[in-house]
Amino acid sequence: MTKKTTKKSTTKKAPITQKVTGASRHSTSREKQRMGILIAILLMAIGFATVTTTLTINGTIKYGYDKNDFIVKFTQAAVDEVESTASEGNKPTIGDDGKTITYTTKDLKSLNDKSVLTFTVSNGSSQYDASVTISCEAVTNAETEETETTTAATSKNVKDYVTVEAKINGQTASEAVQIDAKGNKQGTVTVTLNKVSIDEMTGKVTCKLNATPVERNSAATGE
Repeated sequence: MTKKTTKKSTTKKAPITQKVTGASRHSTSREKQRMGILIAILLMAIGFATVTTTLTINGTIKYGYDKNDFIVKFTQAAVDEVESTASEGNKPTIGDDGKTITYTTKDLKSLNDKSVLTFTVSNGSSQYDASVTISCEAVTNAETEETETTTAATSKNVKDYVTVEAKINGQTASEAVQIDAKGNKQGTVTVTLNKVSIDEMTGKVTCKLNATPVERNSAATGE
């Protein structure tokens, strides 16, 4: 029996080639560019991280009250309608520093006679408002001055004969009044005779005006 011999085909298959279009080449190029940029940014970040250092500034803030700016003083005064600028009459006197008023009442001889001092308090500060209170009292000369002899008249207590009432902006002495920066308020001190005397008497009125600075958020303007 004769065997048939089968010859294997020696024909080689042609290699399959992939056609690369221009669009795919352009897309690959852009991806490479993006990758390169990302790598560059990453390298820059790593580089900065290795050389960055921190500097610290520690400071102390000093702030407080400017006492030279807080100027509260008397600027006008009149007693029984006679002003301190009058050339004649029983006029009051304002101290050179504006901190005091000196005056003498008219003669109080009839029951309920009154003597009224009117005054103006001005706040010259541009940075602070002022909270102001005033308190007054009547005292005899014997309480404020040393005398060699004591008479019946000087031994009498002036508080038994007169009352003193002080107001600022119409408010009583126990109430604080605010005077804005660069502002002013009117005040009065009223002495009233509540009991008549058979002696000639002289007493004194002592008033104290207290001003406390009040903080502001802005500076005031004006004179």
